[in-house]
Amino acid sequence: MARTLPDVIPIRLDKDLQAKLKRQADKNGRTRSDEMRQGLKHWVRLHQKPQQHVHLLAALITLLITRIERKTNKRWLDDLVTARAIREQIVFLIEHFGPPFNTNEQPDVPADVASTASQLIAVLEGLRPILGVPAVGEGVFADQEILNWMIRDLDAVSAGFTRNQAWIRSRTKKGK
Repeated sequence: MARTLPDVIPIRLDKDLQAKLKRQADKNGRTRSDEMRQGLKHWVRLHQKPQQHVHLLAALITLLITRIERKTNKRWLDDLVTARAIREQIVFLIEHFGPPFNTNEQPDVPADVASTASQLIAVLEGLRPILGVPAVGEGVFADQEILNWMIRDLDAVSAGFTRNQAWIRSRTKKGK
């Protein structure tokens, strides 16, 4: 049986984008073709109609963070005022665009839904085995490529991650 080869799609990239692609591919241990394939898969997932409302909110939050950090001239990771402004205004966005907010009639959030942020934090901070959070791809968080990227970059950007890891190490030493 003859093997069918995938289509080849020629694309022109300027030198700057080629250099960025090569750096990203090298960082991820992939060829440039594999890196472009992963990037295109990610882009297609981001633009699928069923998830459009999610990506709209993510884009709004990205714009919000960028504008607030520009106004405060500080990163939310490093500054309490910037972090508070972003946190409060994300809530404002959700309350504005989501279902009408009524403080007298707030439904109970099921425990498995309420724990989603904790599960994400556990996955990203490598605590999955300790907390019993299902491994990536076991039905909780199916987009392993995005989570792998986040985990790689987490230590470089998150003071909270560094602080929490130090706290865990100190607790481990005290317990021994």
